[in-house]
Amino acid sequence: MIGFDGSPDALKSITEGKLGASLAQKPIEMGEKAVESLKTLFEGGTVEPNVYTDTQIIDSSNVEAFQKDLTEQIERADAAKK
Repeated sequence: MIGFDGSPDALKSITEGKLGASLAQKPIEMGEKAVESLKTLFEGGTVEPNVYTDTQIIDSSNVEAFQKDLTEQIERADAAKK
């Protein structure tokens, strides 16, 4: 069975062997690309009608690396707010 979103509970379930995989949408990347697109528009530029972001299948082979990367992204975002 697989889940959707790569939530903390899903990652824990994958680590525990209770969930086979989860599809992560990468909301931090979505936010960054949205801000970049708005900045381009405000500066008079144009953006494509559709801006795509990555997705990633998380399973037992990469759950630890995904968690580490996500933690680092959150820490960078928190630091940028200060």
